[in-house]
Amino acid sequence: METPSTSHSSLTRKQMSGAQKRGLKKARLEKEAKLPKITSFFMKTSQGMSLEEDKVTQTAETATVSAICHGSSPVEQEQGEHATDMTTQQSIPTEQGEDIQTRGREGETREHAGKELNVDLISKTFPTDKELYSEPLSTDEKIFIISNGPCQPPGPFPQHGQSNRRFSKTYDSELSKSGLKLQRKWLCYSPTSDQAYCQPCWLFSQDREGGWVRGVRDGHNLKGKIEVHEGAVGHQECSTVLDHWRLNKTVSAEAEAAIRKEANFWRQVLDRIINVTLTLATSNLAFRGHREDVSSGGNHGNFLSIITLIAKYDPVLQELLNIPERQTKYLSLALQNELIDILSESVKEEIIKDANTAAFFSVIIDTTQDAGKTDQLSQVVRFVSVETNEKDQPVEIKIHETSLGFLVVEDQSASGFTETILNAMESNKLDLLKLRGQGYDGAATISGVYSGVQARIQALQPKATYVHCAAHNLNLVLNDAMSSIPEKRLKTNKQTNKQKTIKEVAELLMIDNCGLCISYPDIYTAYMLFLTLPVTVASSERSFSKLKLIKNYTRSSMSQERLSGLALLSIENERAKKLDIQKIIDNFAELKARKKPLN
Repeated sequence: METPSTSHSSLTRKQMSGAQKRGLKKARLEKEAKLPKITSFFMKTSQGMSLEEDKVTQTAETATVSAICHGSSPVEQEQGEHATDMTTQQSIPTEQGEDIQTRGREGETREHAGKELNVDLISKTFPTDKELYSEPLSTDEKIFIISNGPCQPPGPFPQHGQSNRRFSKTYDSELSKSGLKLQRKWLCYSPTSDQAYCQPCWLFSQDREGGWVRGVRDGHNLKGKIEVHEGAVGHQECSTVLDHWRLNKTVSAEAEAAIRKEANFWRQVLDRIINVTLTLATSNLAFRGHREDVSSGGNHGNFLSIITLIAKYDPVLQELLNIPERQTKYLSLALQNELIDILSESVKEEIIKDANTAAFFSVIIDTTQDAGKTDQLSQVVRFVSVETNEKDQPVEIKIHETSLGFLVVEDQSASGFTETILNAMESNKLDLLKLRGQGYDGAATISGVYSGVQARIQALQPKATYVHCAAHNLNLVLNDAMSSIPEKRLKTNKQTNKQKTIKEVAELLMIDNCGLCISYPDIYTAYMLFLTLPVTVASSERSFSKLKLIKNYTRSSMSQERLSGLALLSIENERAKKLDIQKIIDNFAELKARKKPLN
């Protein structure tokens, strides 16, 4: 056992004397004095460096930046760094006359890549503002934008016109249900154009006409628009690509070519399927048959039968049908409903856009029962447009009576009809303040002076004049007149009516003498109002014939959305045939969660 004195002596350490400490300190100071000043490491060139050596050094640094920014493989980066090191081993004399070899690290080169490539932009307050760039963006510009982050100024932000709406800094983040604050790195704001935009979509989206690519300035429900865009598949794909670029994981040329080839194939498939859908819808033909499987026997229906027929002469559809079962083919009932909905909504958007562009509009309403004994309300909107030529000169006055589809009427009282009509106008974004006419038949529920539908709507919009259907009035007049006179054969002489119609008189002022419209604005307005007022409800009643063709005895179980969409495509078949199919495919890819790439 050790004694205390023995243990204490074993733990005692040998201490340095004062003279030894002073000697070590003196040696350290002398060594530090021989080192060059720290400022010499940050000098780009010195007085002893020639212009040729300066150019060589800058070229080497730029080569290193390019190798890093373009996402080279590890082997390529190592080779590039080795070549750069061999080039940049130039001697730079310092103030003490010593030589220091310049060798930039990868992280430092990446940090200064934007400055090397965009010297003029780095001095801007917001160098990644999209208004500072012109389309199309180069690879170097995309790298610079990604490396410098999104354009998210702190504010304050200007108001939009006379409204109090403005962009807010709170849009840049969102609180999760658990209370965590999540940053929206994709959302950007351009202080130059006062517009919000999506950085990933601006950099990588194929749809260059999208709202979030060009910019969104309308502050109405901007938060809702942001949330909808966040859930879009196209936005998520662009965000993934941006993250790959940011991490130097760009897709190889071969993989990108394969993705593009597959996307092109599915776009061609959808092009053919959409055209088949339009053909069947505008021809009032049924889609489905007894069998939904092409490989099985029996009646496949018109849709699959036409697809099979075209596949005999078309290699694209032939390849589609050769895809094994239980894989995506875009031939299902759900896809048919999606395409019918997108096509009908596209036609309806064009109609509503034209109606809202007009000065006034009128509504024409009538109801009937379908094959399933369901009360269907036919919506027709009437408006007037002045067609112009390439020189923006008026050439024709057109009166439009266009259908907006069918609605189910559950409450047949005056209040129920009124609520259905007003809800339809609100959902179709038709301005009630522009309503100038109501066209109905003579039913008491509709035409009642005190509590009818027309009276209730006039209480909300006094300028919405009620017009009793002229055809119904004429029928009543003829019946009364013929019942009060004895039966005899009437002989009349055919005479040419030389009187001009109101439309012809209006064209005399608005087309032939359009320069006088500014001198007679009240007459111009009177003509537009008179031509906007409905005359008959014949357009609504003509839509009933389409209803009987589409929803017949064998198709009585059709859903209301499918019925309304098919009816709209059939009635407005001229507009439907003029739709941009490629735009429809883009909407299909943007709004729906797709299983196959389309962009």
